[in-house]
Amino acid sequence: PQPPARARAMEASKLPPRYALDARQESLLMSLEALRCQLQVVESLFGPSSSSSSSSVPMASQAGDRKEPKKSKKQKQKQKGKKQPKQAAASKASETPAFARIDLRVGHVVEVFEHANPEVKSLWCEHIDVGEDKPRQIASGLRKFYAKEEFQGKKIIVVCNLKPSKLKGFESQGMVLCASNEDHTKVELVEPPPGAKPGTRISLENLDVNDFTPDAKVNPKKKKNAWKDVAPKLKTNESRVACFDGVPLVTPEGVCTVPTLGNCIVK
Repeated sequence: PQPPARARAMEASKLPPRYALDARQESLLMSLEALRCQLQVVESLFGPSSSSSSSSVPMASQAGDRKEPKKSKKQKQKQKGKKQPKQAAASKASETPAFARIDLRVGHVVEVFEHANPEVKSLWCEHIDVGEDKPRQIASGLRKFYAKEEFQGKKIIVVCNLKPSKLKGFESQGMVLCASNEDHTKVELVEPPPGAKPGTRISLENLDVNDFTPDAKVNPKKKKNAWKDVAPKLKTNESRVACFDGVPLVTPEGVCTVPTLGNCIVK
């Protein structure tokens, strides 16, 4: 073992004049000795320490890595997978013909009744069987054109996938398809052929819509919607057959018609 710093300093004082230590140098030597002793204690507890300069670079590098972590392949695939359902739905809709995106079905009018508000004179409220677990409630502005007894029990065509809307506070869960003359003084229900069953989807003479899935919900108030593409092309021909872009609307039993209105708009 080496003698204490002070002892070495005293020994140094016996050296020739040119090697003697002054008070400042003696103090510095004692401080260095104290640091060396502390370093020995640290090394005995934790092992040899690396230089501060070599350890600082990796730490800085690690800090830099933390700031901009890279996403793993699984994370990227997971994030990409979240976008796929919407993209797939949009792609599927673009592949489906416009008419097939609308859910037109045969309906049977089970019940017709007045609006709860006696001041509402233009609407009939109906319960219509469209092949579901229970009839849908629908409001139609047909009170001026059909008596309750005429309307109730009829087979009609219902637009089933329009977003429900409230008419005078009554929630309407669909829309009844009708033909109208130009000045709207005469309105007639579009009727399926005899024998058509409630819930049957309406196809075209050249298109079986059962090969396609209609949109879940169509909001006619939105700028882009399937109903906006279909509605303007619905008309009756001179034979009073309801058509889309000149092609008859059909069920397996035959064509859909109106009683008297030929070459008129359907809505």
